[in-house]
Amino acid sequence: MEVIGAINLYNSECIDTLEPDYNIIQDCKPINLAIKWNNIGVNWIHLVDVNGFRERKPINIEIIKSIISKVNVPIEVASGIEDIESFEDMLAAGADRIVLDNKVLANTEFIKRVLQEYPEKTVILFNVNSGMVEVDGNYQDNISDIVKNLEKQGLRRIIYRDASANYKFNYEDLAALAGNITVPIITCGKLNDMESIKKLKEIAECENVDIEGMILSKPLYDNSLDLFEVIKLIEAYPYVGDFYSREDIC
Repeated sequence: MEVIGAINLYNSECIDTLEPDYNIIQDCKPINLAIKWNNIGVNWIHLVDVNGFRERKPINIEIIKSIISKVNVPIEVASGIEDIESFEDMLAAGADRIVLDNKVLANTEFIKRVLQEYPEKTVILFNVNSGMVEVDGNYQDNISDIVKNLEKQGLRRIIYRDASANYKFNYEDLAALAGNITVPIITCGKLNDMESIKKLKEIAECENVDIEGMILSKPLYDNSLDLFEVIKLIEAYPYVGDFYSREDIC
């Protein structure tokens, strides 16, 4: 399982939440944060271009390029991209993967093209509420059905974001989804403490759920999670050792 540190960019500054008020984190420079996480040992850095989601195209391009140039770990970018030109421009800027929001699924020709031409470069983030995903403002569909259809088109991995009103992560829905699809899953949201991450590790190892990684953001900013300890717990590179055996947690 990989640890993915998320940096939310708004006007080239770090913000700790995406909604509703874009609270800028004082004394936090995105490049410095990326270098710090790179040095501690994250597997990926996930950059969210918040302005880009408003404009439906990349906006914080220069700071994204700067971060890419300063770290060794691969970078994935979420910036509200809805067209092939912006997609390819962000790849040309050095992004290793492009994260597309599930709202773009209505643009079937765009999705078909990126999955055909850039399957390893494309990740789709699903905002899931009780197993359902909002495709557009008036239509919802079962996430398992959507993903299985996209698998046939070349989808290689997804991000599962628990968008329910519940405070705790919905591990049962995650496990149910994993049992119906073949692509690996990256989790996002509501993993706010070590207990929630231990539970995710337990689900992955004891129920054979293909969880490729987890995206962490605000808990790392406010130090409610220690990145080093998270990496050690789930035995992510570069830390090696039998910290928690299968017998200990199952």
